[in-house]
Amino acid sequence: MSRMHLRAETTKPKDQRVLRFFAYLDTDSNDRIDPKEWSQISSLLGEGLGTGFLQLDADFSGYLTVEELQPLKPLFENLEASKPSVNHLRPLPEATRSVDLNDDGLLAQSELRRALARIHPSLVQHTALIFENADQNSDGRLDAVEIKRALALGTGARKARKLRLR
Repeated sequence: MSRMHLRAETTKPKDQRVLRFFAYLDTDSNDRIDPKEWSQISSLLGEGLGTGFLQLDADFSGYLTVEELQPLKPLFENLEASKPSVNHLRPLPEATRSVDLNDDGLLAQSELRRALARIHPSLVQHTALIFENADQNSDGRLDAVEIKRALALGTGARKARKLRLR
């Protein structure tokens, strides 16, 4: 790789994920990563990336700069894309687990309707409104965070007015 090509690469905007990764590794805050700092994650990355220090050290300085970590950007993008939503990792609140008939960790509108009918048949008419207000990400299912928020909103007359359930 020519020096001209390296200079052009270093002027590209830096990815925030790469910057955070660099800051995590740069334990002595000297704006470069030495082999000892890199070794703290090399075992986690496996043979492919763990031994990649020499491949990433484009200027052969024996240190990595934030610019030299930019080729890792696709790795971070792939990790981010494959990461499940935090909401789906949380279990449903204990009081609502029995309502989750298919045991997928989410509540569909039909599951909510059935639960409301068990509480009192007159509540069924409010199912769509309750579900619409609780489904914050509009994915057609309620996750643990959305259920907890909806249950919290259900307390108090002022909050109930927000849901137009009064």
